[in-house]
This record gives sequence, C-alpha cells and structure tokens, in this order.
Amino acid sequence: SSTALWRFGLAFRCFDSCLGMPVATATVPDAAGMVAGTMQVTDLPCAELHRRHANRADELWADGVLEFLEGRQRGLLARGLEAFEASVTEDASDAERLGFVGTLRMMHGRMAQASESFEAAIAAAPKERHAYLELMLLLEGQGRHEEARSVASRAIAAGANWADPWQRPPVFSPGLRSKPFWDRSEFPWADDLEAAASGIKAELLELLDLGARGGWSKVGEARAAQDGNIIAPGGEWRELVVFGAQGDDGAHDAANSQDSLPRTRALLEELLPNAVAMAKIG
Repeated sequence: SSTALWRFGLAFRCFDSCLGMPVATATVPDAAGMVAGTMQVTDLPCAELHRRHANRADELWADGVLEFLEGRQRGLLARGLEAFEASVTEDASDAERLGFVGTLRMMHGRMAQASESFEAAIAAAPKERHAYLELMLLLEGQGRHEEARSVASRAIAAGANWADPWQRPPVFSPGLRSKPFWDRSEFPWADDLEAAASGIKAELLELLDLGARGGWSKVGEARAAQDGNIIAPGGEWRELVVFGAQGDDGAHDAANSQDSLPRTRALLEELLPNAVAMAKIG
C-alpha cells in the first residue's frame, strides 16, 4: 500500500489518543477515595492506563497496538488485526482507525473487506483524502479502472483530493500550479543564479571539453537504463549528473565525479537545498 508507513505511524497516534491522558501526571486515590498523591503517567503500565481511562473500543484498539508492536519487532507487520477489527466494530466513527484496518486487511490479502473498511472510513470523514487514495489504489491494482475513477470523482466532489478523475496521483498538492512558462519574479533565487552565470559557464566549458573527449557517460549506460531505452531512437545522448542518488553522481566517470562543478554545486546547495535533497534521494 502506498501509504502503509503513514498508517503505521497512525497506529502510534491512535494508541496515544486512546489512553485518554492529556496531562503528564495522574492522581492516585487511597482506599477512601481521597487523593493520596500523583505519579507520572509514564510510570503506569499501559494496560492499566487504558483500562482506567478508555472505553471498550479504545481498550480493544490499544490491545491491537500492543500486538502490532510485538509483531513488528519480529518482522510481522500485520499483527493485531483481530483486535483492531473488534475496535472499529464497537465504534465505527473513527476514520483513521477504519483506514488503518483497511490497510492491514490488504496486507492479509482480504481485498473485499479492505474495500469495505475504506468505504466506512470515507463515510465517517468524507473530506479526508487517505481512504479515497487507498481505495483507488486497491481498485487500480485489481484492474478495476472505471471504479477507481468513480472513487476519484467522489473525492473531488467532497473536496478531499485531486482535481480531475483522470489524473489521480498518489501524491497530490492542492493549489500546485502547472503552466508551460513561469515568470522569473516568482523565483527569488533567479537573480543569484544569473549573477553567478560567468562562473557556472566557465565550469561547464571545462566539462564540455572533457565530454568531447568521451568523458561523459551515455544516458542509460551507468544508471537509469530505462532512460537510455526511451531516447535510443533519437541517437546517442550523454549526460552529466550534477546531483543524484548515492552512486549516481561520482562512481562512473570523470565528468560525473563529485569534484566537478564545485562552485556550481555549492551555489545550488545554498540557493535550492530542498531541490538538491530531492535529487540526492532519486
């Protein structure tokens, strides 16, 4: 599932919330019901806390989280499902929990029941996008494209996700614009790049000379073979990887070594650190 890690993180958040302890200390009554003192919440066993402060659905959810964590330590990432299912049967109002159950059901291969969980999550919170996304991906994986597009249409109508049912990427940023040309005024770093143009040009000319002597690798030869296949009909292309995933910018040839373009690399890392970071993780 595309958001399985998000769901795993969700289990911890649900676990924290189900304890029902918003403060750092808890009162400890004596036999007569008077307050005998306080103790740190973290000093109380988790099982005791959720029995004191949570309803039945929360107790079941906490039991499931404990099983889930025990299983994860042993490499079993779908433990606790029975307790989680009992919890959402007891209380079907929590969309995040319903979505998490749907993800675990998918991991168990129970696709029809997973679909039911995602639908229940959508019904509980029609404006939350994650259940639509998981359900759409489930249907796409089964080749049920018309139904997947219908789910996307419902998400759009609810204002939860996407803008067009034909374009439904797993990662969607509302308000992100797409246009063929952008005005430089929208990019405050453009002036700094332009001011450094002469230095960038000098470094590039050195590498172009190296490239003329065969120092640049062929596209698809040392990395990303699929790129080479795509451009093969257009002749032989060579590339310089300025920033790439580990092993992509330095292991193949002199032009792609990390010693090339030192001033240009430093400038880009200073002006566009997020873009450089994305390039480095591929």
